[in-house]
Amino acid sequence: MENIISYFGTYTPAADGAIANFKFEYLCTLGFAAIVIFLGRAIVAHSAALRKYAIPAPVVSGIIFSLLISAIKMTGTVSISFDAKVMKDLCQNLFFLCCTASASDLRKNGL
Repeated sequence: MENIISYFGTYTPAADGAIANFKFEYLCTLGFAAIVIFLGRAIVAHSAALRKYAIPAPVVSGIIFSLLISAIKMTGTVSISFDAKVMKDLCQNLFFLCCTASASDLRKNGL
């Protein structure tokens, strides 16, 4: 069982009054992000009010996911954290790459 859990992240057992901690690896973090975004898209697709006021899917599902993680942490059984450093750096690099490519295309077209 520990081998399976270690595949998804790092578990630190509770010691001397502290709560246990589980930190998900970056690929699991990316998987959770994808699930949260698809869940948000499904919720927005089935809600006329969310579509009417143009509430983005990541906002809807992000709030639900944040409340769920907060509830888990408030029970005091386990503290959950996510390793987003690798993904944050990758996403920032892709964002600035796209901005640069877009700016060079605009210059080529005289805009």
